[in-house]
Amino acid sequence: MKKQFILLGLLASTSFIMGGDSNLGLPSSVPIEVFKMKENQIAIGYIGTNVNIEQEDDYYKDTIGTAAFKSHGLIYTEPRSVDTFLGTMFEFSYTAGAITSELEENKFSDNGKNYNNTWDKKGFYIGIRPAFNKELFKNDWFVIKNSTAIHTLLYTLDGDFSVNNGVNSYAYDEKDYGIAVKPSTVLQFTAYPTKNLGISAFAGVTTFVGYSYTDYSNKNNTFDSDTETGFFTTTIDPIIGYDITYKFFGKYKFGISSAFTKQKSDNSIETIIRYTHTF
Repeated sequence: MKKQFILLGLLASTSFIMGGDSNLGLPSSVPIEVFKMKENQIAIGYIGTNVNIEQEDDYYKDTIGTAAFKSHGLIYTEPRSVDTFLGTMFEFSYTAGAITSELEENKFSDNGKNYNNTWDKKGFYIGIRPAFNKELFKNDWFVIKNSTAIHTLLYTLDGDFSVNNGVNSYAYDEKDYGIAVKPSTVLQFTAYPTKNLGISAFAGVTTFVGYSYTDYSNKNNTFDSDTETGFFTTTIDPIIGYDITYKFFGKYKFGISSAFTKQKSDNSIETIIRYTHTF
């Protein structure tokens, strides 16, 4: 388990070296193994994320507002059994989804200024997510595991934003392209009231490292156009959640899990609903 936390520590330390904070929301997809997948099984499901992130214009030092990022996507999972330094890779997932983002409030006050802003962005992501675990304790009705995932995503966002506070008034079109890595590691506690029902609680940490390319242009001044590239990161942030998985007819499974992450003034809620089919 020590190696998992070393990995996250190295990634998070790049926030002091590589760039600014992340300003977008993407899913972490925390891995929870309740019933081991067999070679003749696959899982498919829904993954949804709600993330609220404070936005600021770095050039004018203006507050844009709290942008609510919502993503809705699919997750497809295949079983694996490969020993690695992070533990046994027990599954490998492919993800894809749509992203939308709007301000929670267009009109607000900040530092004595009255704002009337807009923010509207849409896009999509595709990703891969290997998942690993190590069994720490097990008896007939209770299991403790250390589970780790590394969700790697390619994404694009396209849209615009405007700021109007009585002093500054401007609007930009933006197109963002990037790659992001969201590792997470948790301690998973699973109880089995019956042989077909697993109820889990988990707690751990997650972080976010990425690289973006942004093409922007001023809506009111065609000469004010440029591109920016740069790394973005977050600190190591706590993540907690639960999972309920039920196995019926001895071979089919249905599960739902939810995870909550808190970072500074930002927070996210992620939900995964998966069905496992046996051929």
